[in-house]
Amino acid sequence: MKGTYMPVPTPLTAAATGRAHGPGIWPGMRSGFSTVDLSESDALGDERSEGSLTTVSLAVISLALSNFPSSYFLASDCASADTRGMSAPRKDAVDAIIEQWAGVRPDLDTRAMEVFGRIYRLSRTMGDRMEKAYAPHGISRGEFDVLATLRRCGEPYTLSPRQLSATLMLTTGGMTGRLDKLERAGLLRRSPDPHDRRALQVTLTEKGLAVIDEAVGAGLAVQTEALSTMNDEQAGQLADLLRELLAGTLEAGH
Repeated sequence: MKGTYMPVPTPLTAAATGRAHGPGIWPGMRSGFSTVDLSESDALGDERSEGSLTTVSLAVISLALSNFPSSYFLASDCASADTRGMSAPRKDAVDAIIEQWAGVRPDLDTRAMEVFGRIYRLSRTMGDRMEKAYAPHGISRGEFDVLATLRRCGEPYTLSPRQLSATLMLTTGGMTGRLDKLERAGLLRRSPDPHDRRALQVTLTEKGLAVIDEAVGAGLAVQTEALSTMNDEQAGQLADLLRELLAGTLEAGH
């Protein structure tokens, strides 16, 4: 029978990248180990052909299983329990990052990193999807925000550039660039403010109104689909928690 060499493990864990696992590599197995393929290993194949496992083979299996984090077995052991209405949390890339920090800096409290790391990733992922949703309507996310702000204020769909900048948290220069492009596209118009000759007002055109009404529906469809992994109660709880987090963050910044 052939022996199996298993070197000393390293402290870091493999990143959960979502790629397919190779032969003998199980989800949750820590990196730095030589892996034992329980389906194709020469060491185990000999014993199976004889209908039983030898003591050495059992030792190899035991050593291979020791590579797993305890959470893997906890999830497996609960399989026979009544878990209706419950779902095990899925591991993601942020989990992998947290585990790596735990390996090299166990003194760190990484709870905030877990929260904001996922917020950043959600923002980037959904931002890309929203760009694709608005593209057929000839506008970008930034341009959508301008049109949507005018649309939400109601008739006559008019605001000053200063009001738009404050609402969208943009500099004057950044807002001017968006207004220039939207005006050239015929989606809004700028005119002198009748109450202040030194100021301008921005108004949504009929074409702009039609575009924003179509675009907002397309964007909401994408967002609703992304949120479909949660039920109504979960979505409501998440919205409440994010509201509290946003309020607290803004207050702390002042």
